[in-house]
Amino acid sequence: MDKVVNFGLGFVTGRPNVCKVINNTYEQLINQFKDTDTNVKLTIFILFDLGYQYTTRVDFYGIIPSVYKDIKIKYITPEDIEEEKKKLIAKEVLTKANADLFFGHGHAKGRNSLMYFALKSKVDYLLFWDDDEYPVACIKDENTNEIIWKKQDNIAMHLKYIEQADVTIGYHCGYISPIPYVELDEDVDKEKFKCFIEALGNDIISWDSIKEKFIKYNGITYADPKLVSGEGAYEIKSDGVGKWVSGSTLCLNMKNINKIPAFYNPEGARGEDTFFSTRLNDSKVIKVPVYHFHDGFLKYTNITRGKYPKTLRKIKTSEEQIEQRFYKASRGWIKYKPLFEYITNSKNYKNSIENTYKNLEMGIPEVNKLFENDEFDSSILRAINTKAFKLSDKNRFCAEYDGVLYNRNKDTLICCPSKKTGALIIPEGVKYIADYSCSKIDITKLKLPDSLRSIGNLAFSKDEKLTEIDFGHGIKNLGSGENDSIFFLCNALTSIEIPSNVESIGSNAFKGCRNLSNVILNEGLENVGPGAFNGCNLTEITIPKSVKKVHDFSFQGVKRVNIKGILPAYFLHAILKTDNGMQYDDSFNIVEITDGQNKLFFPMYLESDDKSVLQHNLNYKTLAEVVEDENFISKPGEYSKHIEVKQDMAIKIYGHNQDSEIRTYLRRVATNITKRYISKKDEDGLVEFLKFNLMTTTAINKILPQVENAGMTSATAYLLNAINNAGGNQKTFKI
Repeated sequence: MDKVVNFGLGFVTGRPNVCKVINNTYEQLINQFKDTDTNVKLTIFILFDLGYQYTTRVDFYGIIPSVYKDIKIKYITPEDIEEEKKKLIAKEVLTKANADLFFGHGHAKGRNSLMYFALKSKVDYLLFWDDDEYPVACIKDENTNEIIWKKQDNIAMHLKYIEQADVTIGYHCGYISPIPYVELDEDVDKEKFKCFIEALGNDIISWDSIKEKFIKYNGITYADPKLVSGEGAYEIKSDGVGKWVSGSTLCLNMKNINKIPAFYNPEGARGEDTFFSTRLNDSKVIKVPVYHFHDGFLKYTNITRGKYPKTLRKIKTSEEQIEQRFYKASRGWIKYKPLFEYITNSKNYKNSIENTYKNLEMGIPEVNKLFENDEFDSSILRAINTKAFKLSDKNRFCAEYDGVLYNRNKDTLICCPSKKTGALIIPEGVKYIADYSCSKIDITKLKLPDSLRSIGNLAFSKDEKLTEIDFGHGIKNLGSGENDSIFFLCNALTSIEIPSNVESIGSNAFKGCRNLSNVILNEGLENVGPGAFNGCNLTEITIPKSVKKVHDFSFQGVKRVNIKGILPAYFLHAILKTDNGMQYDDSFNIVEITDGQNKLFFPMYLESDDKSVLQHNLNYKTLAEVVEDENFISKPGEYSKHIEVKQDMAIKIYGHNQDSEIRTYLRRVATNITKRYISKKDEDGLVEFLKFNLMTTTAINKILPQVENAGMTSATAYLLNAINNAGGNQKTFKI
């Protein structure tokens, strides 16, 4: 094998299903090249989005060990991205505005970030792959109606053509996600439903592209048998606007990086592939005959394990998951429709947009009838960028109060206009606040009513100017427990008080509120969800007696914890700074836990094995019991298997608490510690350690020549002084 190719597979995902896809397909991936003269070195890049679903970092580290034997796995964390942004801004490669545009949240920016890290890793070719797609093709036998499944050598096929192209794109079969199957009968007016689809219409979705599949194949796309055989590649030509590509199975020639544009879509919209396509006019794009089966609603996850269904069922509108995905996708398409029309049809832009709204007026009532839901109303879509909603009294679905959109009964807040400023005072009588309803608005103050019972996912997320929250006296649960992220990235918040009526704080509720430094929790609170205050600027937190349970990274990064009662379940996991899979560095801090009488110090960094042992000893115990427990791993040298971590932990803890056992440990390893400081040329660290006066005169005399040879003048002076004070031989110090 003389030819070496560095090939990257890129996943930008918020679903841990990516681990199942990799675990169950990796053998198929590496077997594609066993009988060729090409040595393909695979790297799988996983950029995970913790704000997408109810996920933690640990969920994305579920790759089985056997994968690592043949494939390199590289995780791209939010911290990695922020660090690169800072570097590029500091070097004046990018302005802050351009860095925020290129990197960040959302699928398009995630792809940009992944491309950047793949380029840094010297990847030759990068294939984007979605976590709901599998390298198999489903073929419909028209005579027997049976499904034939055929594995696809997706990397090999792209590699065959990408060397002579800038971009290659494969095919999809499976479901036209996220559009479910719709029975077009007397209950659903075909023409009106057609109007709705045409309002969404873009380069991918149109009535012409889906009608046959609905009518003939129950909403399923089957693979072309001729293409499955591997024949039929062709170059995509420009239509004057772009060279249109879509979805995953998109491969980029990283050697021709100047021919590869960045991805983009408007905030909260879909369409990153659309805008990517409009920048490919000067690039060579080849359509390659390889399929991915699209399991858009995750109904056939066993396919990767070789369990192929004999039939593919209709995905109907009766399931809430399917309904919500359809709604969210439709909103995303509508949001990018104006920009899409401006780019592709600028001469008729005005007429096109007017026609879009007419189609919405016709189609939305039909969609509401289909789902037996009045949530979809054209007024929401038409007024999303206003300061206030203004509705006709004849509107059958919605009502308006202070410019904010509610349902007809005014017990549910549906949408707050994006340009609303000042205070948002939600009136009494409102019980529910819908998902995303007040996200990315410019209010400075929020007052919740006592009548409130539920707040939807990401309801007030990314409200960058919000400084004050009055939670009211009614709400019991700040979130439902699944990807709540209610106040996610509200960066103007500095202080909040959770009232006694609140019993539970949902997952990621205040995640990423980087200026939130003062949080008061009152008695009555019982549960704090995963990541609730992850990424905040908390130096200290007091946990009331009533708190029974906390979760992973609830108080991640806090430096001091005051315990008023029993240690809550999973307390340790709540305050750790890092998680499984993160590499050791020198940046960890010590967290101090106190109940007013007892104190316990331990590092925020722990390896996963240590975490489980420590957790066992921390569940449902008072701090005094933990301190006195002989089985508790309290010795700093036993916290971790990593020798440097052990030593640094001991030093950090000893700086807070001069425990005799810690002193004994540090004296035993003192020579090794000083040698490490010398090798790292860390004179400041060495001097700080020497100040503990833990080294014997004999040890000092042995280490002194090494310190002198290293040119550490301050440390040399300190050692000479220590020898003199101990009555040793008088020495002079030369500069």
